Amino acid sequence: MLKGHTKIELTDVKTGKKQVIEKDNLVTNALAQRFTPYFGYYQSAMTNSENPTLPEWLSTFGGIFLFDSEIEEDVNTIYAPSTAKMVGCGSTLDISSAGDIFKGTYNATESGYDASQKKMTIVYDYATSQANGTISCVCLTDSTAGLGGYRNDKFYDNSYKLFGSVNSATIPKLTSYPTRYRAYAITFDSNIEYLFAVDVANECAYYVIFEDDTSVTIRKKSTHIKKYSLFDNSPEILDEQFISGFTKPLIAHGSFNFDYKDNALYIVTATNETVTQNQTFVVTKIPFGSTGTFNQYEITNTTTETYKIAVENVYVHNGYIYLRTSNYKAVKINLSNAIDTVVLGTVGTFCYPQIGIEGRVYWATMYEQYTVDTDRLFISEETDNSLNRTAFRNLFVSKLQYNDRSCVIPIIGNKMYFVTEDYDDTTSRNQKICFLRNYLATINNISPVAKNNSQTMKITYTLQEVSENV
Repeated sequence: MLKGHTKIELTDVKTGKKQVIEKDNLVTNALAQRFTPYFGYYQSAMTNSENPTLPEWLSTFGGIFLFDSEIEEDVNTIYAPSTAKMVGCGSTLDISSAGDIFKGTYNATESGYDASQKKMTIVYDYATSQANGTISCVCLTDSTAGLGGYRNDKFYDNSYKLFGSVNSATIPKLTSYPTRYRAYAITFDSNIEYLFAVDVANECAYYVIFEDDTSVTIRKKSTHIKKYSLFDNSPEILDEQFISGFTKPLIAHGSFNFDYKDNALYIVTATNETVTQNQTFVVTKIPFGSTGTFNQYEITNTTTETYKIAVENVYVHNGYIYLRTSNYKAVKINLSNAIDTVVLGTVGTFCYPQIGIEGRVYWATMYEQYTVDTDRLFISEETDNSLNRTAFRNLFVSKLQYNDRSCVIPIIGNKMYFVTEDYDDTTSRNQKICFLRNYLATINNISPVAKNNSQTMKITYTLQEVSENV
């Protein structure tokens, strides 16, 4: 088992007064999930895709997050809830922290690995201008995520992505038709399956078929993820649920997504691609495993903004609708009470809501040829309605052309892994398995300590492999 310890040293640069905080930590199940094999592939701990020379311990534990509030010390808590705001970070990657108010500097001289004791030590130094605020929780994470995986105003480089790829090869395609964000309209056709979720544990995938404007079919099919036949690997239909009788008909313009938090498939449709003030759109909620039940919500645009409904502009997570406007504003709408609508801020020209994890929605840049500063990976916070830049351009390497699409399909029962897909209008798609790097490998709640701009800070984090009875 792994045993961890954190030591924080705050030094007042004017008086020399030093404050020291020390505490042992909890090691979560994040790494057990990270190294779970998917589609026959193992994620190698030995390399970091952007820095392949990093040793194992520097890659998997080589980042650090500092949060302003406690995070539940549960082994299954592997991503920070939106109630905890990141006030500082750090990474073992050899990148300058100049001008960065969040990221400290990796102290390579005092860090290292003692093979005889199976003990790693990582040290970070923070200047007076860095990581200021209340620190209540310290967590280790992936080395790349440590650049600013929850927020950072400083952008580092296009090559750094918040998704890590499990394997370099693409996986067998799970569908012959484009998935979540396919065109400017949903196609009503009983022969077209739209993939919306994958269940690796049970070797199946889930598809929605838009039969007509009042009915859909939810289809469960085998995937041959774990078993492979030399003779026939054609997917089999394992189950189908026909859901009909929508009182608010589905309309062609729209999008859809599966949300693990609500355990439901959401379909968002409107008469036109845009919804202006006082116009409406419809959200249809189909609980996962539904035997015909559904809920429909008619949402009125109560703002002066013009909502974009088609393609990749909408995502529903934890009871809230997240969408983009025609002038690139990010909007959050309470599904049960549309009056509760908040304009969160401005995102990039081609920045769309892609995934939702623990009350945080990730707004990813779809077309990387657009490199203005606003085209960054943003994260919106459910708790305080903030919209923050991260240190990254995108979740993963996407297509570069305007007519290309990229999307993310969740894996049921695992918040860390996703199927990613690149799609364009003329060529075949690539589907890969990726993991979200900003996991919490450890959680260490400490007595809250306030760092200010008259203090420097040193954090020494140790992890040691010990026997179970220690």
